[in-house]
Amino acid sequence: MAPMLAAFVGKHVSVLTLDGRNVVGELVGFDQTHNLVLRHARERNFERGAAVVHVELGLFLLRGDNLAIVGEISAELDRQTQWSAIRGRSLKPIVH
Repeated sequence: MAPMLAAFVGKHVSVLTLDGRNVVGELVGFDQTHNLVLRHARERNFERGAAVVHVELGLFLLRGDNLAIVGEISAELDRQTQWSAIRGRSLKPIVH
């Protein structure tokens, strides 16, 4: 996974965690255990029937053992999205 993560450094990414969280921000770096450091991070909270709530996290560390998916997203499209109009359900935790 390290070579794939290296391609995302300096890019806007979305991270889904095993406990169902969605955190977006700029990937600053990572280590050998896949811990991630995100700059300008914010968590998106999806609740059924309610608008998406963003929680500003700033510089944020995500533990590698809690990562499910890491993917690049368009910063421009992310800024243009009307998140207040989007509805959805929160993700359930992944159980092994």
